[in-house]
Amino acid sequence: MFRIKIKEDKSHGIEEKSILLQYKNAVLPIHRKKESNTLYESINTWCINFLNIPFENVICASPKELMYIRDCLDVLSDNGCALDVDMADYLKNTLYPGLNRKMKKKNAKTILLEALDLIVCPYCNRNYIYNIKSSNAKQVSASCELDHYLPKDEYPLLAVSFYNLIPSCHFCNHTKGRKQLKAFYPYGEEVEDADQIRFTYIPLAPDYITNKKSVIVDINVHYNSGKSLHKCPEWNKSNIEHDLDILKLRQLYEKHNDVVQKLLLKYKTLDDSYVQAIYDNFKRYFVSKEEVKCLIYDTPNDTQDIKDIPLGKLKTDILSELYS
Repeated sequence: MFRIKIKEDKSHGIEEKSILLQYKNAVLPIHRKKESNTLYESINTWCINFLNIPFENVICASPKELMYIRDCLDVLSDNGCALDVDMADYLKNTLYPGLNRKMKKKNAKTILLEALDLIVCPYCNRNYIYNIKSSNAKQVSASCELDHYLPKDEYPLLAVSFYNLIPSCHFCNHTKGRKQLKAFYPYGEEVEDADQIRFTYIPLAPDYITNKKSVIVDINVHYNSGKSLHKCPEWNKSNIEHDLDILKLRQLYEKHNDVVQKLLLKYKTLDDSYVQAIYDNFKRYFVSKEEVKCLIYDTPNDTQDIKDIPLGKLKTDILSELYS
């Protein structure tokens, strides 16, 4: 649902190029054993022969390069030139699990998670995926899992590619499984995913303000068929609906009708005079009345990002509809 990217801090030397270099250097030592080294060299040779790039370039491929490599792999597979079983098995069952191995320095998974610094699952915007420092302060104990956007069983060569790994919650990772999404690519730059869908509500009975069973959470697909499709042809209604179904987002958000019911109750009972009174009495705590509303409704303020608050988009969309 949300686009994610490396959080750069150029003043402290934290840039995408340096992060990818650290990540690559943490991945490559995994093949130190003699038998693993032989397989690694075979994979590297295969990449040079069929893709005209070394394997380390595959590891650090940009989002656009990753999709190009995917297309090349599809063509190669159709022509009987896919990786052999031993190389694929090594990538999936040795190199990928090695991302989380213990090291004196930060391991590859830690480098990736710290670079992205995500708080909430980018697929569902529901569950926290905090990273917690372990006792040695070098690695992190993550509450998230790594989803392969392009499944590693189908694309084993991309099993450790930085931009193929999506930190996500357990539910989204296992619900998506080996299936492929068609529109939602968290690292994509063409379209802001969250702009394409809008949460709304449907009252079922007059008591919907006080009874959660009388209100349904719904998702409307909104996309600019001119601008969005020109930038990214995958962003059409059919593909977006496909992804919503794969991730079970409609079913998941139907369970949050209690959140919407409480928002509706607050909107009806805590009017502008209530907001104004709080602001007038506690101006030292608030910059504006909008910040008071954010406190009441538990929505992002000017210093927060909607994707960093569980259900942040649901609440923001519903309130936007109410105040429009």
